[in-house]
Amino acid sequence: MYRLVQSLFKVNLELCFNQVDVLGLENLPQDGPVIICSNHSNQFIDGVLLVSKLPRQIHFIGAAKSVKRPIIGDLMKALGVIPVERAQDIAHKGEGTIIGIESHIVKGKNT
Repeated sequence: MYRLVQSLFKVNLELCFNQVDVLGLENLPQDGPVIICSNHSNQFIDGVLLVSKLPRQIHFIGAAKSVKRPIIGDLMKALGVIPVERAQDIAHKGEGTIIGIESHIVKGKNT
């Protein structure tokens, strides 16, 4: 399934971009563990670029909330995305009120 998605991404990349240059590919080990940390402005185009241009299968971490969505979640699962719960996705409104903050100590009532 990964290779099928990779092929689809390659076709779409060629349709959308005139040229994409990859620098330093020789530094990527052919096998064994490696961590790729990419700086990104768009979570989806980064994945498309990495899957399309790297010769080995890679696995991403992704927001569990996104993995649970229809279509995009199915695609993420097909790519072997490892779901990660983010704090903002599991936060809930608490009870009580803050009554004071002194020296970095928060005092509350009914919290």
